[in-house]
Amino acid sequence: MLIFSLLLLHTLLCTGTSSSFNFGLHRSRRGASSVVTFGDEPYQGTNTYPLDYACDGLKSTCNADFCTVVATEPTCDFIAKTVKPGAESQTCQTCTQELNDPRCTTQALKRAVHAAGGQVHAAYCTDKYLVLSATGAGSWQPNLEDIPMPPAGDGNTCRTRTWTVEGRNWKIPLVAGSGAYELLTNSHRSNNNNGNAFPQGAGDGAEKYLCTTDRGAFGLPSAGPAGVSIDGQDAFPVFNNGALLTPSWCEVDSCNEHVGQGGGPPHLHGDPFGEKCLYSQQNYTGIDGTASSINAHPPLIGWSLDGPSNYGRYLSLDAPGGRVELDECGGHTHDNMPYHYHARIQSGKANRQSRGDEALYLIGGEYQEFPAFPMGPDQCWKGDVSKQTDFWNNKNDLYAPCCSMTNYYAREGVTINGAGTLDTESYCALPSDFGLGVTGTSTDGCIIHDSLKNGKTCNVECAEGYEMSSTTSVTTFTCNKGALVAPTLQCTAKAGHTFAVTKAIPCGTNCVETTSCTAILVVETWVIVVAIIVGAIVLIVVVAVVYVKCCKKGTAATMDGTKGLAKSKEVEMADVEDGKNVASV
Repeated sequence: MLIFSLLLLHTLLCTGTSSSFNFGLHRSRRGASSVVTFGDEPYQGTNTYPLDYACDGLKSTCNADFCTVVATEPTCDFIAKTVKPGAESQTCQTCTQELNDPRCTTQALKRAVHAAGGQVHAAYCTDKYLVLSATGAGSWQPNLEDIPMPPAGDGNTCRTRTWTVEGRNWKIPLVAGSGAYELLTNSHRSNNNNGNAFPQGAGDGAEKYLCTTDRGAFGLPSAGPAGVSIDGQDAFPVFNNGALLTPSWCEVDSCNEHVGQGGGPPHLHGDPFGEKCLYSQQNYTGIDGTASSINAHPPLIGWSLDGPSNYGRYLSLDAPGGRVELDECGGHTHDNMPYHYHARIQSGKANRQSRGDEALYLIGGEYQEFPAFPMGPDQCWKGDVSKQTDFWNNKNDLYAPCCSMTNYYAREGVTINGAGTLDTESYCALPSDFGLGVTGTSTDGCIIHDSLKNGKTCNVECAEGYEMSSTTSVTTFTCNKGALVAPTLQCTAKAGHTFAVTKAIPCGTNCVETTSCTAILVVETWVIVVAIIVGAIVLIVVVAVVYVKCCKKGTAATMDGTKGLAKSKEVEMADVEDGKNVASV
């Protein structure tokens, strides 16, 4: 045993910094195969689509154009539920607002939720979370009647073409402070596919990660939101709980939403881009906050539950970050901005599980392609949710506002319990774009969507490949009691300069594709090493004690002529109950 422990210790120290141990979350059945063969990548299409591509499926929905089969079941008649109390009504807690997260200032919160149309009741930050309280519905009229195959409700006897308000509260980890989120090293669909991040394991459920035997595993909830929009609307992955792209399942409207089987407000399953949806080209504003420009950085459209913010799709490669590819999780970094997600258009391909008219999606033996619209995150969370102690905890006190806090947003007629006088002068919110080719300097540089403290300045300059169009430009932002004074710097592309695309970093050898829908408990190597060392020491002590006792018994037996007989006893391992963890670390 000791030799084995030392060999294992040597292997761990010589092969890496962390190890994975596969523990089934349910009782294993003898004779059952544990090997699962997974399908191909989710986006198998090769077509490209215009950056401003609008949904044009059946009846202008976001479904694939082969979704011509319409469900005939009657519309569900849901009974209105009691509206959940808003987080702002909770008894305030003793804490200090974390304002080192630029999303937490009064100006930043106001700008974010005002763009959504007034569905948000309140928004504020505690010392650990950005908290949002809303109706749960979008600010537009959903086109549920136009969905070919809405989810089935009430025992599959009806279709969800109506909705009701229930109220929603969310908490998003902050980028700074005691509750700051941590990012995983890799951006791969295997992110968070383990029992540490999802204690309930894989399967169908809001707190289980998405995994099916023929489509593979993804680092996102299988039947719950991955984020929330600035409207306060649940944002689910672009996949349904069977890991199929929702456009091929014919179940979303023109804003990529539908109502779930249990009713309630519509939730998103994709990018809500369009004139009658959450945002459109008109929301791509320049430095003055009003002029529309496709060269502007996409607007904020929500927050991911693992922490990073979520922005709209790119409409131009000339926009800040437009030539920095998105990773598998749907995010990137650029211009000193922290890691963030973006909506985008991907190319899907029909398969044998697609809905609609088979004559349209299988032509000449070839499955047809269609556009899919992940809102972000795409295939995984980049944030390490296992490091968030209360990630799956929804106790009310986690949402409670800080007593006497002064930076917050409250809709007219809404009172935040225990809040102090609203502070509108201590910070300014920097715009979503600084102008074509303008970026923050390396020292005291401005950051898109950041906050600037009263009396402070930050600097901008022309980005690589651009040059100043005037030598008399002002290059600083200044904050004066909530009023932002913008620079006048304008830049133009240098003649003959070639702008290169920065490729997303591929996953290295330490990215292991999940090979089954069995949860994995990931344990850091140092924990294992300590356990082995302690175990070895305990083993040595036990052996020594047994040896001493045996020697004493042997001596006594020689003196009185009796012999000590050792009895063996078989240890029977108890079965593990269904649904219970086999092991915990």
